[in-house]
Amino acid sequence: MPAPPPPLGEADSVNYTVELVQLGLDSMTAVAVLLDMEKTFGIRFPDEMLVEGTFRTAGALKEAVQLLESARRHDPTIARSIIGIRVDDTGAAGPGNRR
Repeated sequence: MPAPPPPLGEADSVNYTVELVQLGLDSMTAVAVLLDMEKTFGIRFPDEMLVEGTFRTAGALKEAVQLLESARRHDPTIARSIIGIRVDDTGAAGPGNRR
């Protein structure tokens, strides 16, 4: 039987270092989280970022989202060439804008 998850702490605090699998993250939940993040933040995770390390901790996931948001907002060229998403003329990444 697996060890119980660590305590969550206060409702408004986030432990960015705890492994998300300890909190119950499995492959199905990871897909749901991915889709929610893409919709919420207007980003697309490129295939290269769909690896275990991206979803290991809340901190790793936060860094990935910040990278994708920054690339989308500030430099569409980076978004196109480095992280492999397409950005329309408004700078928005969205459905159909993925390579």
